[in-house]
Amino acid sequence: MNSVGFVIAPIGNNDSSVRRSTDGLIRAAVRPVLEACDLEVVVAHEIAEPGSITQQVIEHLLSANVVVANLTGLNPNVMYELAVRHAVRKPVVLIAEAGTDLPFDIADERSLFYVNDMAGVSELKEQLAASVRAALVAPPPVNPVFRAAQADLIRALETGRGETTFVLDQLTQLTDRVAELSRLVRKVTPADTAAPSTHHFRFNGDRAAVDTLLAQFRSGVLGIYAVQSQRYSSNAAAINAAVRDEEVLRRVTSAAAELELQLEILPLK
Repeated sequence: MNSVGFVIAPIGNNDSSVRRSTDGLIRAAVRPVLEACDLEVVVAHEIAEPGSITQQVIEHLLSANVVVANLTGLNPNVMYELAVRHAVRKPVVLIAEAGTDLPFDIADERSLFYVNDMAGVSELKEQLAASVRAALVAPPPVNPVFRAAQADLIRALETGRGETTFVLDQLTQLTDRVAELSRLVRKVTPADTAAPSTHHFRFNGDRAAVDTLLAQFRSGVLGIYAVQSQRYSSNAAAINAAVRDEEVLRRVTSAAAELELQLEILPLK
């Protein structure tokens, strides 16, 4: 079965400015990026009529490897579909036209804002590619629906109810983390003559550049494998990662320099 990249976006009526803008962005940026990631591209409004959410749309929201959600205009269908995707805690990449005022409950979620012109589309493609690749290999994401469910479980625990459910949820998260760490360990091949050492990478600068370097760490394209990450602010972040040799450190330093980021590297004992 092919891996699927599912796209949800505002559509409006045929020949409307909303439809033209949405379809143009998908053709110029979203579809090429997803196809370059070896994903079969499925677009929600090519399945459903305007104003409808079909069973097929729901099935793709539940099963797709990654969902790209365009929040421009805060379309009700798109917001509903995003909630469905959040409920299953699977990868989603949020994009929106610059100036979109996101609701408070998702305002803190990582979003890519684009300018709706030719230069903006080109800029979006690069950021979107990094975000999609990172989403495909990242652990199950934490999102507003998951956080609300966690809060409900904690409240149940505090009132003496739901202990089993709460413990099972914690075990699931632990299992996910162990599986992720096992995947990272397997990437260090037997041919490596030295065990990897953990380093702390802290970097700051332009927000988009910070996002790009974070995505490069998480995707493994730098030959370095993130064990833990921390976002201090929109312009600063840090990664703890397994490093095999000096060449990897030079690669990271070069990537940070190209992005004009200030980088600090500290070995961890």
